[in-house]
Amino acid sequence: MFTLSAHCYYDDDETIDLVSLMLSMIIAVDQCCGQHYLGVIESDQLTFDLIASRFHYVLVKFDHLYAYGSNQDVFNQLALDTMNNTGREDIIFINLEVKDFDDHQCMDLVNRYGIEKKQFPAIRLFINAEQFNVEKFKTIKPIEYPVQRNQSNRYQPDKIILDPTRLRLFLRQYTTIRLLLPNCTEYLDRVATEFVHTLNNGTFDEQNRIIDKMKMMAKQKLNNDDNLYGWKQLNQYIFWMKYGQKHSDGGGDGNSAKVYDDQHERLKSILWNENGHISWTKRQQLQVRFNVLQSFRLTNDEQQNDDDGDNDTIDSHRKQEF
Repeated sequence: MFTLSAHCYYDDDETIDLVSLMLSMIIAVDQCCGQHYLGVIESDQLTFDLIASRFHYVLVKFDHLYAYGSNQDVFNQLALDTMNNTGREDIIFINLEVKDFDDHQCMDLVNRYGIEKKQFPAIRLFINAEQFNVEKFKTIKPIEYPVQRNQSNRYQPDKIILDPTRLRLFLRQYTTIRLLLPNCTEYLDRVATEFVHTLNNGTFDEQNRIIDKMKMMAKQKLNNDDNLYGWKQLNQYIFWMKYGQKHSDGGGDGNSAKVYDDQHERLKSILWNENGHISWTKRQQLQVRFNVLQSFRLTNDEQQNDDDGDNDTIDSHRKQEF
C-alpha cells in the first residue's frame, strides 16, 4: 500500500496546486494497485480534509479494510452514475478504509465524527459552503445516512445494507443532484411532472389527455415492439396517474399532488421495515411501484423547494423526508 503525505507551507495558490497534484497522484496509485473504482477516491486521515474541502458536496463511506460485496457495489455504482449522468463538478465520493491496528488508518476521522465500527458501512454527507477552507471543513457536522439492517437474513440479522434507491433519494433530498431511479426514464419523469402540474393547476380533461397518450404508448410497446418490460413500465406510470386523479380534488389548489404522500409512507413502511417478511418477488414488485411513485411525488417537493429559495443549510434540507 502506498502512502502519500505532504508537509510544506506555501501561499494559497501554491497550496491549491499541491492538493491538485496529490489528488491526481492518489487516483494514479489506486489504478496501479487495482483498487480504484471509477468515480470514487480512496483517502486517509492525511489527505481527507485537503481533498474533501475543495468540493461543495462530499459523500463518504467509512468501512472496514478491503471491504467488498453488495454494499461496495451500490456505493460505487452511485458514484459512477452521478459522474456519468450529471457531469457534476461540485461533488466527490470518498471511500475511507478504517484500521484499528498497525498505523490506525482513518481512526482519527471516525473518532472525530463519532462513528463506531459496528456502524460500518457508515455513509456521511458533507455540505461545504466554503470551498478550499480546510479548517472550516473540519468543523462541518455531516448528515448521517439512516442505518438499515438486514433483519430478514437469519444468518446476519444485524448486517447493515445499502439500498440503491434509498441512497439515491438520500442524495436527492439533501443536494441539487437529480439521479434517475431504477425503472424510470427521463422522458417518463417529464410526463409525470407534466401530470402533477395538471393536478395542481389543470383540469380533468388535461389529465385524461396525458393518460390516454400513455395508454397509446403502452399499446404500441406491446403490439409493435413486443416489449413486455416497456409495457409494464408505462402501466406503472398510468397506475399512479389514475390514482392521483381519483384522490385529488380536481386540481386548482396547488396542493393536489400531496395525495401521493400517503402511498409513499405506506410503501416505505413495507420496503424499509427491518422486521418485514415479504417474498422476494413481492418486494421487487413494490420496489418498482415505489420508484415510479417518486417521479410524481418528488416533482412536487422540488417545486416547493424552488419556491422557498436556495438554502444549503442542514435544517432547510431536512424539511423533506425521503
